[in-house]
Amino acid sequence: MINIKIISTEKIRDIKINPGQTLLDVLQTYGFSIYAPCGGKGTCAKCRVNVKGKGIITSCQYFPEEDIEVLLPRSDEAIIIVNQTEYLEDLPLQCVFPRHISKNPHGVAIDIGTTTLVLYFVNLITGKIIKIASLINPQSIFGGDVISRINYCQVHPDGLEEIQGSIIHVINEELTKFRKQYDIKPTDFVKIIVVGNTTMLHFLLGEDPISIALAPFIPKFTAKQNRLGTSIDLDVHAEANVITLPCVSAYVGADIISGITAIKNIERDLLYIDIGTNGEMALITKDAIYSCATAAGPAFEGANISCGIGAVSGAISCFKGPFGLA
Repeated sequence: MINIKIISTEKIRDIKINPGQTLLDVLQTYGFSIYAPCGGKGTCAKCRVNVKGKGIITSCQYFPEEDIEVLLPRSDEAIIIVNQTEYLEDLPLQCVFPRHISKNPHGVAIDIGTTTLVLYFVNLITGKIIKIASLINPQSIFGGDVISRINYCQVHPDGLEEIQGSIIHVINEELTKFRKQYDIKPTDFVKIIVVGNTTMLHFLLGEDPISIALAPFIPKFTAKQNRLGTSIDLDVHAEANVITLPCVSAYVGADIISGITAIKNIERDLLYIDIGTNGEMALITKDAIYSCATAAGPAFEGANISCGIGAVSGAISCFKGPFGLA
């Protein structure tokens, strides 16, 4: 028997189960409300919970094999999860891969942020999201924002190769971890889809980003790019496609475009905001989409400000409530 300790805001409960059940099935059986709009098929990756020692996992894809401790989202967090997906499309998988490339084809969707990197591993036969991995973008050692990193390329002859190599290295590390965990081969990775701001995509593909920082701010490319994974040294199938989604301009990138694309066709105006080191905003109307961008890093991460600190532990030492200091 496996013991599962479930911690929620309302109660703590110990449950004993037999192996072979998904964690989502267990939680639902014992009356815990978990948001799973795809019904546990593994296609939406929204039934995530925190397993101590393993991090955030997709509960419908996780089969407990040993005693674990599960921390459930607070009720307000669950409400936010529901609300933020209310207007998004949940599109079915279209499998278009010739089986001779791989009998067990997998894909990876990668969101390269200036500060963080997130990888979604997908089984391309079932459409299930098998694993989500997140980590700090290693390029931060070359500068905290895109301009600093572009400047590094300007003043160091091998700067672009260094920055590109750092992101390729950590992606390959995550590919290797996934392969070992799920017993697949490098040749089973047949499609990689990448979003990010325009500078991040230039770094990934090894394209000179310097024009992005200089007026009139014209990138080397904004259209969708399709490369072979081996051409940028990814540890994937030799015929694997690495596709970067299109950008709009130097500072309105593929990340916000992919977000806008996922919004349902509804008859009302929407404001879509992507707050990151590079912050973007889009006003979506029935007639047009208006977008802009700004450097949000200084405001939200404490960069280049004379008074203040980033959003880290200890940033708030105390606060004054209605009955005095707390």
